Amino acid sequence: MTAIGWDSPSTILHLADLHARQVRSRIKVSWQRIASPQRIVATSLAVLCLIGYAIAGLTILSQRTPVASEQLSLWLSGSMVVYALYHAMRSVWSTSITERNPDTCDTELGEAARLWLMGGPLRRSSILGYELIGSATQAVLKTILIAVILFHDVARLELLVTALFGSIFLLEIVRRLIDRAIQSLSPRTLIVGRVGLSLAALALATEILVNVSLSTPIGSPTGVYLFGIASSLGNVASSTLVQWLAFPWWSASKLAVADRYGAPTIIQFAATVCVVPLAMMCLALVDQHCWQRLSEFNRRLEPTSRSVRRWRQWTERRDSGIIARFRQRMDANLSGSTGQVMTLASRQCKSLWMHWLTVLLSLLIPVLLSLSPLLIDTTVEQWLFVVGGVMLSTLLLAPPALRLDFRRDVRRLSLLSSLPMTPQVAVIGQLWLPVTLTVMFQITTLAIAGSIVRPGWIQMSLWLGIMPSLAVIVFAAENAIFLAFPHRERAEGIAMVIRTKVIFLGKSLSLLLLLGLLVTWALVCRRWIPEALVGSVYVVTTVVGAAGIAGLAVRITSRVWRRFDCASDAPLG
Repeated sequence: MTAIGWDSPSTILHLADLHARQVRSRIKVSWQRIASPQRIVATSLAVLCLIGYAIAGLTILSQRTPVASEQLSLWLSGSMVVYALYHAMRSVWSTSITERNPDTCDTELGEAARLWLMGGPLRRSSILGYELIGSATQAVLKTILIAVILFHDVARLELLVTALFGSIFLLEIVRRLIDRAIQSLSPRTLIVGRVGLSLAALALATEILVNVSLSTPIGSPTGVYLFGIASSLGNVASSTLVQWLAFPWWSASKLAVADRYGAPTIIQFAATVCVVPLAMMCLALVDQHCWQRLSEFNRRLEPTSRSVRRWRQWTERRDSGIIARFRQRMDANLSGSTGQVMTLASRQCKSLWMHWLTVLLSLLIPVLLSLSPLLIDTTVEQWLFVVGGVMLSTLLLAPPALRLDFRRDVRRLSLLSSLPMTPQVAVIGQLWLPVTLTVMFQITTLAIAGSIVRPGWIQMSLWLGIMPSLAVIVFAAENAIFLAFPHRERAEGIAMVIRTKVIFLGKSLSLLLLLGLLVTWALVCRRWIPEALVGSVYVVTTVVGAAGIAGLAVRITSRVWRRFDCASDAPLG
């Protein structure tokens, strides 16, 4: 594989045909999985959630007030910049300083595609073209979803669809350009980039909070502040600085809200179309620069260099440190199922040790968000908002942030299935670390809020007893869904969009059902239990019931893992 130049158009057409064949194969395999009798329950629940999501979405869309054209144009262009900043922040912190391969250059290809395409006589431009062909397919499907939401706000649906496709496809190119640019940074420059982007994100968050505090009266309910945050985010996206950064999307944003055809519309259409190949050329140049920089970087890091020796010495000390001693002690003192669980847990702890800063930031943000209602007031009402924030963080933020379970081991599922341990032991060992970290977040947040609000022993005992079971249920359900409908790492596309929305709706309905059951059981206990014992009985029965549901969730996940077949269920690369 060479780094510069362009392959013939026929090569690009062959790659397009290869992508079309892969799409057809994936659709066929996905349909076989959906129609499988083993997954009929999961498929039925997913279909019901998807139907409910569609009905709720159409109902909300039919009742909302149309957005002004000028404001919609600013939001379309500004939102692209905000997402690009978010992606740059995530990319700069997830990029390894020492382990970077010039041949992959952060490509989003599966293992099979890397083996056959990058090992063949193809230029890097062709590899980029193959990636962008897949991005174009995803952009079409995302355009359809967003057009359904915004068609009520525009006069010309065809112009909206064209503008959305151009904007989304351009954003995909910019996202890859950001990844390549960050990959080409030297270790010192990468650290500077992390600091700079973190300061930019902090400034953006500060501006949003300041706008919320200025636009919301003091003492307003927490819900008003939440709506204020959404409005402030829209104002930031419409600000002058963000709009200047969004100049590649100016033409598309104007084209989306155009109400008639004319000379300005034709110019905006031409600019929307022309900016895409220009961005592709910039991506090819940045990718070439990244490939050359990483090749030079790897040549300088020879086995005898001082930096590599220091890195290996530090790695050996780390591996022989706390985690290794913990694992040796567990192997010496524990046997049977407990020892197997702790062995899997120590393996996950080693991965945590390598990414401790990212995990710490992932847990610190939910803590701050959950405790934010206390900045408004310290009444008992705010305690309920803190509890709600902890529950929402457990349901929505913790699973994607703490993927130290089966989802992280998608490439090693065959190895895990071959280990001499029961499915229950494997599931408990895989879930132990993310559940423990989530419980630590829950206890820390509730303890801080409880020391300020002082809601009483019944409230503290109730939620401190329920929250660990909720964490077990959430991670068990996430892993059961993944094992029933697995996907490869960093997968994107319409399937992942639908998957995310269905899971989000299912979590929301589960949360409402949980709150309904808690209220119903409280009314039953108040009616049939003596007043002196109602608090104690309610807390004990609720905590025991939640623990029973958590145990059932682990059992279901174990059953799904036992029925997992690596030959047919493993995700396509």
